Amino acid sequence: MPPPSLIHISSFPPTPCGVAQYARALTDSIEENSDGVMPVHVRLDHDETTLSQGSNWLIVNPSDVRSIRSIAGIISRFKENVVLLQHEFKLYGGPDGENVLELLKGISAPVITTLHTVWPSFPGIRQRVFLEVLQRSNLVIVFSDRAAGILEKQHGLETSKVKVIPHGVPDVPFLWPQEVDYPGAAKMPLRFITAGLIRSAKGIQDAMSALLELKRTLRDFTYIICGADHPRSAGASQYREELTVFCKRHNLDKNVLFLNRFLPWEELIRVIQSCHFGILPYTSVEQSSSGVLALFLACGRPVISTRFQYAEAVINDRIGALVPISDVHGMASAIQMLASDATRRQRMMCDCYAFTREWVWRKVAQRHAELARLLCGNITRG
Repeated sequence: MPPPSLIHISSFPPTPCGVAQYARALTDSIEENSDGVMPVHVRLDHDETTLSQGSNWLIVNPSDVRSIRSIAGIISRFKENVVLLQHEFKLYGGPDGENVLELLKGISAPVITTLHTVWPSFPGIRQRVFLEVLQRSNLVIVFSDRAAGILEKQHGLETSKVKVIPHGVPDVPFLWPQEVDYPGAAKMPLRFITAGLIRSAKGIQDAMSALLELKRTLRDFTYIICGADHPRSAGASQYREELTVFCKRHNLDKNVLFLNRFLPWEELIRVIQSCHFGILPYTSVEQSSSGVLALFLACGRPVISTRFQYAEAVINDRIGALVPISDVHGMASAIQMLASDATRRQRMMCDCYAFTREWVWRKVAQRHAELARLLCGNITRG
């Protein structure tokens, strides 16, 4: 049987979001490592005005229902194809991302859906949309056993349809912080980082409050806040301004460095490697994926995180620390623990790096390609 065409439906760069970065890395890795599996890209772009098409790519505005419906007909022209759909509600048009259903209704090819958001239940129409996405998918990929359990227990999805594949990470060499020179980072003895698109749900104000609590005993540090304002969060720029004002009011501005842009992978990796650990003070308990968390660990950097779903699924006391959401004192204690014990911190760095070797994109891409071949073969035989 010839290798299937793998039709990737997602946002892609230059859209500045984690799902776009994930999709680009996955498609590139499949093309490089999967022996003939042909990728085709359907890029979702809310700024696109007309449906565009090339030899192995399409660009569509997911808010345009007519264009969304036409995509299914175009996809059907590819023989022996499997659709790999990245699902996050905000990727698709409509107040609740319901346009994804218009797309799935017209697709006759088998569909593998990767879920970037998995909650026990969703408000209003989103619950119906989510359940129908599950129903119309032949297989569903999640990033953790915890997310798989939610699908099976809370949403009644049969176990055979759920596949757990780790969030992919680049295969970078292990480097100690002192081996990495990043000109934008002040060379304080201790450096830690929060990265990703900036919005209030990042909880950065809690991390700053924790550092304020520690400032008497922890002086020589730089806290790097790395990322552009979230393009689809109306209050993102105001939130950043509030963080800046907080820093100045409490004399933290010499210790806090804002990198106010969306960094490409190579530069982001260098910034992370120049730091000693990562901080993820997220405020949403149900967040079921985090490419930044995976990247921190893959660079060999322990993570201090609040107890959101994905963090609880992957972090243990050998590679990081978990604190309750909005617990400033708990966050301060965890930072103090890592900041004051260099031996433990270095051991955790090595453990983080070893822990993520099965997450590298090469291996993740191969597992996706294997699922596509298996699914395509089963449909053909059926």
